[in-house]
Amino acid sequence: MDPPNASTVRTIKSVLSALGGAALLAAAQGCARPYGVPPFTQLVAEAPGHSAAFAAPDSGTVWVAGPGQPPFEARHIVYSGPVHRGETIAVDPAQRRLVVDGQVAEATIDKGFYQIWFQPVRHDLLAD
Repeated sequence: MDPPNASTVRTIKSVLSALGGAALLAAAQGCARPYGVPPFTQLVAEAPGHSAAFAAPDSGTVWVAGPGQPPFEARHIVYSGPVHRGETIAVDPAQRRLVVDGQVAEATIDKGFYQIWFQPVRHDLLAD
């Protein structure tokens, strides 16, 4: 088998470079943690124009991230607060409201794509 010529090698490198860059950009956009959401949180629900809810499996903190403004502004936090085990957090962009444990929360909810992030209490860090 003959080795590829220099032009073919450059073309292959260019294509692989472009595909790798596109893959990294897509990955970063899909899983980007909104500013204000700390590390070690979990994305637990998404509301792409319709309602979504999350029931806290343990006590912790939730963050609700609202849509960024076009074309490329980052998501922003519209609500954050403590939750207790079993409490439900529901965001409904169509109704423009956020409900935490049955109570409408004070948050500006517009139409768009929302995310709910959760971080459980680290019991191992609590003082005895």
